[in-house]
Amino acid sequence: TKMMNMKKQNHTKQSFKNKRKIFITGATGFLGSFILNGLLDKGYQPLILARSLNNYSAAERITEILNWFNKNINDFPEMMIFEGNLDEK
Repeated sequence: TKMMNMKKQNHTKQSFKNKRKIFITGATGFLGSFILNGLLDKGYQPLILARSLNNYSAAERITEILNWFNKNINDFPEMMIFEGNLDEK
């Protein structure tokens, strides 16, 4: 299992170069946060659309989600967070 843990750790710490990009909405919700976590664990580069809420920016909300999963947003420098709302015209 030690070798498996090292393999997994190396995979999640890899650079996002050559990683598949995936656009995700709802990443600050219950189900979406687990999807985001899984995508990061598999090495995807998420492009996230999130709303600001109660004086918290989209980036702050995503940071809190990642902290809950014991992840640091700084470990994913090429993850992109777009603040917006699909309901806006």
